[in-house]
Amino acid sequence: MASTSATKALFAVLDLGGGTFDVCVMELFEGVLQVKSVAGENRLGGEDFTEAMAELIAARGGFPRPAAGTPANALLFKRAELAKRALACADRVDVTLTADVAGRDVALSITAAEAERVWEPLVRRLQGPILHALRHANVAPAKLTEVVLVGGATRLPCIQRAVATLLRRAPVQHDDPDLLVAEGAAIQAGAIAGASVLDDRVITDVASHSLGIGSPRRVGARVVGGYFVPIIFRNTVIPTSQWEVQPTIVDDQTTMTIGIYEGEGRRVDDNRKLGELFVSDIPRGPAGSQSIAVRFTYDHNGMLEVEAKVMSTDKTVSTVLRRTGGEVTGDALVAARARIAALRADPADRPRYRDVLARARLLRTEADTATRGRIDALVDRFDDASDALARTDVEATYVALLALCEELDRGERW
Repeated sequence: MASTSATKALFAVLDLGGGTFDVCVMELFEGVLQVKSVAGENRLGGEDFTEAMAELIAARGGFPRPAAGTPANALLFKRAELAKRALACADRVDVTLTADVAGRDVALSITAAEAERVWEPLVRRLQGPILHALRHANVAPAKLTEVVLVGGATRLPCIQRAVATLLRRAPVQHDDPDLLVAEGAAIQAGAIAGASVLDDRVITDVASHSLGIGSPRRVGARVVGGYFVPIIFRNTVIPTSQWEVQPTIVDDQTTMTIGIYEGEGRRVDDNRKLGELFVSDIPRGPAGSQSIAVRFTYDHNGMLEVEAKVMSTDKTVSTVLRRTGGEVTGDALVAARARIAALRADPADRPRYRDVLARARLLRTEADTATRGRIDALVDRFDDASDALARTDVEATYVALLALCEELDRGERW
């Protein structure tokens, strides 16, 4: 790939596997490989192209498609898969079927042009995730250094041509695009495990889907459930820890069941449920008088800790889930909690917040009374927002405090 460690390079990696299509935009600069954005289609893959080929074979052969789940349909699907692979490097493929599949012996030829006509709707569906990933990364196609195709289905020439047309450059094609997937997984595993061979490389990642909770809303006099409230948004750099405060929704509410989901749908029914957390012993009171802070902490290993705290009593419950589904238990739970504990640090312990607070303290020692009052007010506001888990207020106060520091020292002594 045409880049050096001293040059910034932007890559789009398009992975079309058997069942899914994933797009990743990455930036490489001075040994740091940063994922800028991800997007994809979890119902589009090589098997969809095989399915379309099976339909074409049945139509051309003049026989009805065998019923799903039957041996005859499995044989047709296998023959369609072989035909699809053959058309990756040939203009025509001969297909022969026995009476076990078609009810009679069938022999026919299918051209690449015929296949590409039935594949055209599938190829068009590739465009949406590609453009979505570029928009989220704020990268124009012309700014890409290279486009890399991985996954077995990218062997099809129609896919290669479509990508080249959309992104205005010929994509990089490996002799074995499936091998690239395995190599990438091995490198990521090595980075997570801290392999010394990767000491000169830093790899950052982002959340591939939004993670959040189900929440009811009051609509007039009614309480309507099933709304999705993201806490960690898609393309957030991970590892990360974020929170959301949920009020009680009805009078004298003493319990809350928090459903945990991933996806981008407005309603929870449009997303995938990962698990749930039950909160009890909420003090009685009018609707909205009690607040439950829900914290999501997500690490590189796909482990998600969900912690819920009743703000008025500090009672806390938590669970650890795998993003692929299922609760974590045993030794894996102990290890996951140890990793996650470092991510749940108080905001004041995070480097950029810690640095601006230290800078403010240094400026305060030399400031006049009025300026000290301005510094103290912002530091107090930051502490209050941090204690209340008010994420937006923490960030807003940080910005205000940084601006005050810049005003006072003009960056000359920091």
